[in-house]
Amino acid sequence: MGFKKKFFKNIAVFGGYNYLSWFFDTLVSTVILSRFLGPKEYGFVALISIFSGFILLFSNTGLSYSVMRSNYGFTFQKIVFNLSVWVGIALSSIMCLMAYPITLLYGKPELFWPTIVISLQFITSSTNIVPASILQKNLEFNTIGKINLFATMITISLMILMAMVGFSYWSLIVPYITQPIIKHIFLEHYTKFGFHLYGFKMTRFGFSKVKTLFKSISFFNFVNYFARNADNFAVGKFYGDTALGLYDRSYKFLYMARRLVNSTTGPVIFPSLVEAKKRGEDYKSNYLDILGMFNIVNLFISFPLVLFSKWIVLVLWGQKWIGVIDYLPYIGAIIPLQILTIASDDLYMIEKNEKAYVTLGIPLSFILIVGIAIGALFSPLYIIRFYALAFTLIQIPVSLYFGHFRILKFSFQQILKFWIPKVILTNLLIFSLWFGNIYTSSFIMALIAFEAFYYRHKDLRKIFIMVKEKLFKK
Repeated sequence: MGFKKKFFKNIAVFGGYNYLSWFFDTLVSTVILSRFLGPKEYGFVALISIFSGFILLFSNTGLSYSVMRSNYGFTFQKIVFNLSVWVGIALSSIMCLMAYPITLLYGKPELFWPTIVISLQFITSSTNIVPASILQKNLEFNTIGKINLFATMITISLMILMAMVGFSYWSLIVPYITQPIIKHIFLEHYTKFGFHLYGFKMTRFGFSKVKTLFKSISFFNFVNYFARNADNFAVGKFYGDTALGLYDRSYKFLYMARRLVNSTTGPVIFPSLVEAKKRGEDYKSNYLDILGMFNIVNLFISFPLVLFSKWIVLVLWGQKWIGVIDYLPYIGAIIPLQILTIASDDLYMIEKNEKAYVTLGIPLSFILIVGIAIGALFSPLYIIRFYALAFTLIQIPVSLYFGHFRILKFSFQQILKFWIPKVILTNLLIFSLWFGNIYTSSFIMALIAFEAFYYRHKDLRKIFIMVKEKLFKK
């Protein structure tokens, strides 16, 4: 079976489960929860999430990559598991120590105990890194998809039940602490990996095996997180938790799109490309072909946010969330490029060029922070506007030249054909939204759709034939 056919088969299986998980997690749960919880409750949790999300970045800094790309066996996996658990315990302790400073920063003493409870997620999540990576390495995506779906369903049910009973913001906190425990039960059932916790000597030995990858990704995540969350911090600090609740709800669509595509492609694409590279295939061309297909998927998420933001907000969440409408079109405009650029990070890991990944990531993150800082001088709406322009007008061109062309060695023709039309059209769309011209925006979106489908029309035809043969096979 060829690379593309095998890849899309795995994506179809794994993606089916993920899209079901997304349907319940993003649509069903938010529609119901928004009837019981308002922007203030969501904003309250978002104040903590700015810091907990940052700490969470260090829980899996290259550990899963080290398992998937190595040729070591069960002993190495046990050592990495041991390291991941001790890292989780350390991160949980750090978050607990931050609880009181967080209350002082926002002037809200009631943030203390929720912060302590949220810190437990670092421990519960740490036990899942290696078992999940083993399933990914073995390309057992059907099993991973089932586990994610079951865990999501149980978590959503608990959230809705707690919200209906009146647990307020706790209904957003407690279920996400228990979700990794649920996943671990399923992972243990399928992998029989066990629990392996050793002392300092073994932990130090494990760190010596992954320290280059661990340090590089940790440092990059440290810088990148502030760039991607500086807007949330600015809104929460200068405009209040209600404004942050509205802003964060719109931003959740960007997070949803990233998670929806990357949680589907990420676990499949990295081990698939590693295998293709080992066989000596032109994995970079295959990679661009894959991104082209997923760019089409991105449009089905992006376009409704641009064209129907008002109806989406009113139907899903109701009148009290009306303030989200202004943000959604800009989120929709940048979703396609945001997803594609994040997906490109895997190439640095495949080439084992983590240091270049970090070195380039610092100035790229600084570009976003500057854009957010300028927007914060005016209003939350200007924050998302300047964030979008800093990303599409400056960050992506810099990344394409220094990252794709100079470091990853993509050809100029590949960059010109795949990336440049998308960058130009996205910038035009952002400016048309800024100046409120819906007719111009609609025309530009039509061009974006034409470019996406034209670029991949041959692969679309092959997939259509493959699906047709599968459905009507005697």
